[in-house]
Amino acid sequence: MSIIPILSLAVALLTVLVGPLVSWAIAKRSMMITQRTSARQLVLPMPQAWLNELRTKLAELIAITMHYYVAGYDDRTDEEYRNLGLLEQQLKLLLDPANSAHQKLVRAIRNAVEAIGGVGPKGHERFAEAHLMFERLARELVQEEWASLQTPVYEQGTKTGM
Repeated sequence: MSIIPILSLAVALLTVLVGPLVSWAIAKRSMMITQRTSARQLVLPMPQAWLNELRTKLAELIAITMHYYVAGYDDRTDEEYRNLGLLEQQLKLLLDPANSAHQKLVRAIRNAVEAIGGVGPKGHERFAEAHLMFERLARELVQEEWASLQTPVYEQGTKTGM
């Protein structure tokens, strides 16, 4: 009896048993990659829009607090005070309460807004420090969020555990 028919039978049996397992593993991996890519393509514009809105509101609040400080905080109308408070609250709602960098920025915003009405040398010093801290943290946060948007799709999927 020849060994060739036995080897042929073993190869055929191995192909029948292992082939579907290999096909299943390849299909599963392909579906995961497709799912990750499509999920990121659907969600990607939302973080970009969020970052654009955050950047706009931060720039507006930075400019308004500096203007109110220089022009005189007490000379504002009720509408201007309301707009300042509204902008501060909008920024608080845009930021993540679970993220420590976001919460540092919220505190810096509050400190800068509170320091606008400061008078005398201590008031000037307090506003200058609070405003610089607010600007620095805002810039750092926007840069950090921008960098996370620039991370390629396949790297984001591995970072978030997708």
